[in-house]
Amino acid sequence: MWGASLRQANDSTALDTTQMFVDDDYAPHLLLLTFKTDSLSQNDLLFEVAKFNFENYLVRDFDLEIIDTKGGLSVLVISGFNNLDELLDYHNRIERSNSLELPDGIVQIDINEPNFRALLGGRTFEEYFEWVKKTYGDVDGEEDN
Repeated sequence: MWGASLRQANDSTALDTTQMFVDDDYAPHLLLLTFKTDSLSQNDLLFEVAKFNFENYLVRDFDLEIIDTKGGLSVLVISGFNNLDELLDYHNRIERSNSLELPDGIVQIDINEPNFRALLGGRTFEEYFEWVKKTYGDVDGEEDN
């Protein structure tokens, strides 16, 4: 499953696996909610996250997008965080929330925009997790950058 790339099947741009991952807490960040494609209702998850965002952020707008990979992995991409600190605040609000409980089987991945672009360019989650482990040490399947 983690050998999957976010590169879309109909993407005709050249595969770029030379793009390196970078450590940049000040770059815009995204939260990836990853799950097995057939394990839950994507529409229900999208609705619950949108509802949470509306209830907790009156003047902020987050973009939500579902990406289905060829490897049986789906990803809800939540973008709009200006840096890592804003993403960490979002996590804290989720933890304190009574209105959003993420279903079992979802893996949350914090990632900066340059590293997300590397995944879109053809790098795999497996490569990304390996880089995270080398850069930060064991992070138990979740990424801190």
